[in-house]
Amino acid sequence: MIKWITNLFRPTVSLASEDGPGSDTGQNPAEPKPTSATSEQVFVPKYLTAVYIRLRNKPTDPAILVRHGYKNIQSITDDKVRQEMAEKLLKEAAGSTTWKRSNSPTQWRREEDFDIFNFDSPNLIFIIVDNEDLEFDERKNNGKKRNLVRFAEFLAEPNSATIQYKKAEDNHAFVNIDTIPTLTVYSDGAAGHFPRKKLIRLENWFTSKGGSSLSNKQLMYSMNIHLLATGNGGQKIPIVIDPDTGNGWGNNP
Repeated sequence: MIKWITNLFRPTVSLASEDGPGSDTGQNPAEPKPTSATSEQVFVPKYLTAVYIRLRNKPTDPAILVRHGYKNIQSITDDKVRQEMAEKLLKEAAGSTTWKRSNSPTQWRREEDFDIFNFDSPNLIFIIVDNEDLEFDERKNNGKKRNLVRFAEFLAEPNSATIQYKKAEDNHAFVNIDTIPTLTVYSDGAAGHFPRKKLIRLENWFTSKGGSSLSNKQLMYSMNIHLLATGNGGQKIPIVIDPDTGNGWGNNP
C-alpha cells in the first residue's frame, strides 16, 4: 500500500494496492461480534455517530471535507429510526456553510476533520462518502466484505517533525460492518436526501480483547476506510482514507 502520512488526527488519502492493505491487526470488523461476546449478548449503543466525507468536487472545495456528529440514543432501539437520525445530520453536513463545533448535552455534538474522532462508550457508526465517482470497497474475501474498514498494524506518531510509527492497538471493539442503502423516504414523508447511495454501518462495542469495557483504558487504532474510484475506461482504483481513532479518550461519546 502506498501511503502519505501527515498528522495522526488529520484525515489522509492514499492509493492502495489491488490486494488491500494486508492483514488486519486484531479482529476483522467483518465478524458479527467481538470474539469475547457470548451468543446471548447483543449490541447496545449509547451514542450514534454519523460521519460525512466528501473529496474535492470543485476548485473551491477543500481537498477532503469531513464532518461528524454524535447523539445519545440510549432510549432509541429501532435501527431504522437511528439511521434516519444519522441521514438527517449527514444532510445538514452536506449543505451547511455554517457548520460549527458544538457539544450540547441534548442536541447533536458536531465536529470537523478527524482531530476529535475518539469514543468513550459503545457507538453505532454510520459513514457516507458523498462523491458520485467514489464507492465503498465491497469486494469480498472468503465470502465477507473485508475491505470496507481495516485496522492496520502501525499508526503515525502525532506532532512529530518526521514520519515515525508506533504499534497500533489490536481491534477487539469494531465489528459487524456492512453497507446498507440510504433511505428513500423519511418518516415525515420527505424524500431521502441521498438517493442511490450507501452507508457503512459499523458497531463499536467498546470492548477489549477479554471483553471488558474500556472505561479505564486509552487505546489508539490505525483505522482505514477503503474506497474505489472509477478511472478512465471504467477501471476501479483503490483509495484509502486514514483517520485513525481511539477508544477510552475524553468525554462522551
